[in-house]
Amino acid sequence: MPLDILGLIVGYLLGCIPTAYIVSRARKGIDIRTVGSGNIGGANVMREIGTGEGVFAGLLDIAKGGRGHTYCPGCKCLRTLDLRGWFCSPSGT
Repeated sequence: MPLDILGLIVGYLLGCIPTAYIVSRARKGIDIRTVGSGNIGGANVMREIGTGEGVFAGLLDIAKGGRGHTYCPGCKCLRTLDLRGWFCSPSGT
């Protein structure tokens, strides 16, 4: 139970990191919130900054989503290709 709560906290904190904003600031010095659609996401970075940066930002977002579940042992996971925690859901489906 305490590890489940830890998983929720880690997942929440990782989700709070604006990776697309960080990538766009680091590569071009542009505030991604002020250009294009204004969305802080990989697609907007791809359109406004570049394809490589957009793909990188999107992959970081995917990694953030899977990482929180790694710390949630109460979640029933699909353990395909040893990707523990990447295909979890709290409901167990």
